[in-house]
Amino acid sequence: MPEPTPPTSPERVLVLNPTDVPVPGVHTHDKIDERLLVVRPTPGATSRASLLRDVTIALGKHPFAPQPPHLAGPEWSHARAWARTHRFHALVVDRAHRLHTDRLTELAAFAHAIDAHLWLLWSSYTDHTHAHHALLQTLPVAPTRLAAELPHLPEETRTFRPVSYPLHQRPLILGPLPLTDVWRFRAACRARLSPRAFIEVDTHYKDAFTRVRLFHAQADAPHDYYRPFSAALTAWMRDVFLGPVTDPNLALIRLRAAQAALLHSRWWLDWNPHALGPDPVAHLPSQLDHSRTRRLAIHHNIDDAAAITLALHLCQSACFFDAIRLGDVTEAGDLLTPSRNQIPSYRQSSTRNRLRPYGGTTYEELLALPIRIPAHARRPLAAYRALRLEQGATDTDPFFAHTSAPGLCDPDAQLRKGLQRLCRDLGINPTWAHGPACPAHQRRGNGGWLSARALTLTRLEERPRTR
Repeated sequence: MPEPTPPTSPERVLVLNPTDVPVPGVHTHDKIDERLLVVRPTPGATSRASLLRDVTIALGKHPFAPQPPHLAGPEWSHARAWARTHRFHALVVDRAHRLHTDRLTELAAFAHAIDAHLWLLWSSYTDHTHAHHALLQTLPVAPTRLAAELPHLPEETRTFRPVSYPLHQRPLILGPLPLTDVWRFRAACRARLSPRAFIEVDTHYKDAFTRVRLFHAQADAPHDYYRPFSAALTAWMRDVFLGPVTDPNLALIRLRAAQAALLHSRWWLDWNPHALGPDPVAHLPSQLDHSRTRRLAIHHNIDDAAAITLALHLCQSACFFDAIRLGDVTEAGDLLTPSRNQIPSYRQSSTRNRLRPYGGTTYEELLALPIRIPAHARRPLAAYRALRLEQGATDTDPFFAHTSAPGLCDPDAQLRKGLQRLCRDLGINPTWAHGPACPAHQRRGNGGWLSARALTLTRLEERPRTR
């Protein structure tokens, strides 16, 4: 029979399993619960570095991925930050009899730091008294007991969310759609597609057209000087309308519908597909897709992972990331609300004055409106926020700080090296990852969400009527 549900406060349980019976949820790979962090110590390894490697592997990190250029001590802070974002219920150590008491003490402190229970599987007939005594003496003191079975996991609570009706996002099983301009897009689809396929495309087109018209009706109210409609439209298309789309065909349909809907309000969203290469439609969805997020999750360095997550979402370099404060990032990493009043003091006044007017600059795309991070890419930002809090940073301190002189030196140069290294690992070469001395950077600039997709938003002036 399973044991009763553990108490709310984290406890340490030494599970006696001398016959090494397979434990459901730990040794059965098809039924491993995501609420458990299962650490499997390397046989014959007793060092602290080896234990840290086992913990990071349990967190999903690749054992041969580049690690931070620090000693073993600071790396524990990276592991703690990553583990806090998962909100594990318990830290399970398989075959804990192989570990020295010092290693068991470190695991007990690690479990307490991430607010999780510690369950040690003692799969041997050897004496466990020394291990039990070490757990009792480990600070901070926590309830410690012996057990014959693994404690029972509590039932997951189901939260009921209000029903929402987003745009239909079912992938379109179609070939490449015609790249004709917005004036002839629907006619070209009708001529080239089957009747059933055209009905599906036209349904998506009409839904997107209505959605853009509703957004314009809500966002065309009088705005602050620093928050015009162009900035609001860019943020909405990036975070809600076009960025989260994974199917290129659906992205093209929404883009053509947005162009047609904005023309009714005297806004022209121009798209130059010839500047994007042989497959321009593939550049429309967000560069921060699920596959790249999974590849970033194997890296140990949190600051580089957080920086490239934000850079891929915004399609810009880390040039203005120093304007983000720690208090601007939510605990879950889902929302960033930078303020233009927090301009670093080391930037010259001429630079501040030049960046204030909105001109499609990446500075305004970063600061004009809140930034909503996709659900699959929030963990690096949440982990880096937890790391900065552990380092003693406050809400007014910069989120991305210089290593040796935080708050006094621009971290752009340090972040750029990490961004270039991760871009090479991801197999991408965006222009915003290049340095200022690169000809491509000088030709196409610092980047930006619109310019990365060859989009240009222009206000059409109404001509006076003449007789």
